[in-house]
Amino acid sequence: MIFTKGCETSLGQGLILEFNEVINSFEQIERQSIALAIAEGIYTEINKRISTTWGSVGLLLNPKLKNIDLPTYELLTNKWSDIYRQFHETFFPGNYKCINDSEPPITQNGLLSINWKREMDEFDFLLATPVVPIPNRMLTEKEISDKIISSGYYKYFKNNLAGNITTHQDKIILENLPKSNFETYP
Repeated sequence: MIFTKGCETSLGQGLILEFNEVINSFEQIERQSIALAIAEGIYTEINKRISTTWGSVGLLLNPKLKNIDLPTYELLTNKWSDIYRQFHETFFPGNYKCINDSEPPITQNGLLSINWKREMDEFDFLLATPVVPIPNRMLTEKEISDKIISSGYYKYFKNNLAGNITTHQDKIILENLPKSNFETYP
């Protein structure tokens, strides 16, 4: 997913899922980040890391934790930063920035620099996978639908719709796609 500050007024809808287990240690956060990286195709047999050239797992801590338990907040931030220090020669957060953004959505320390939303308050932290935007701007609806049509790869878009994961562009993208591929979708 491309994260951009330029999209804060035209939001889509994603899903935040709880982990299957209660998280009681940083090691459990690290294991969950690896599981997410595997699911996203970042962590592979060749790349046993939570960061690759095209995407990374980022951590966003609930800002309330800083006020409630500063030592834990700092411990988590420092340990996460230690992981990303290992990637200093290959991880470039500036690559994640869209052309009109003043800062990338992920820091050199692997921390997400997106705004914490009120709807997220029941969570202590969020793991998410920003990707490098190519080109380094938001694609238009037409460009997205043309790429889907030319590749013949409708599955990702269909699965997002089925899972109620949406963007502000989906309605127009859907209008540009052949109806025969979306007979069961609104």
